[in-house]
Amino acid sequence: MRNMMDRERIESVFSVLSSGSTMSAADGLRGLVTDETAARMITEVGIPDQVGGHVLLSDFSDGPVTVKEDIGPLKESDQIVENFVSLGTTGTDGEGLLLLDGRTGEVLVWEQERLSRVTPRLDVFVYFLTLIQEQINTAEDEMWDTDGEEVREAFEAIWAGFQSIDEPTVRESGEYWRRMMEDSFHSMGFHDG
Repeated sequence: MRNMMDRERIESVFSVLSSGSTMSAADGLRGLVTDETAARMITEVGIPDQVGGHVLLSDFSDGPVTVKEDIGPLKESDQIVENFVSLGTTGTDGEGLLLLDGRTGEVLVWEQERLSRVTPRLDVFVYFLTLIQEQINTAEDEMWDTDGEEVREAFEAIWAGFQSIDEPTVRESGEYWRRMMEDSFHSMGFHDG
């Protein structure tokens, strides 16, 4: 995984969207991220700002913050997630909270008062997002038909990429990743027919 995710790749893929990605200085981690792989992603590689128009990720320039620090007091049913690192939101209205367990590096999502693991490590999460954004970039650069065969083929290529990177995660969180892939493309006007 280390060779697949580096700062140059993140910048080249995500620079078409806003500022591309953000990183934190190592001393900015404030003890919130102790998992070595997650810390390296945040301090050396970078976290993308967004994927399509569906996923908005937190700005790590000033270091990570907890969910409670990011969005303030939570209703009682949401307090279970208040001490996770705020990774971003997903969905057209930001209804899903993306979370990082800074001790383990796991990425989770809090949707409809349910906590689910998305990936076992932050680098896998960022790599999956990169595969999605690379295909969206290609679709826009090549001006694909928004309902064309190319979109279906892109979905198949992304899915094959997911499986080649982390088959157990795809088995465990496959429904989430299918929805993420489709919603990310749909947010940019592309549909799979």
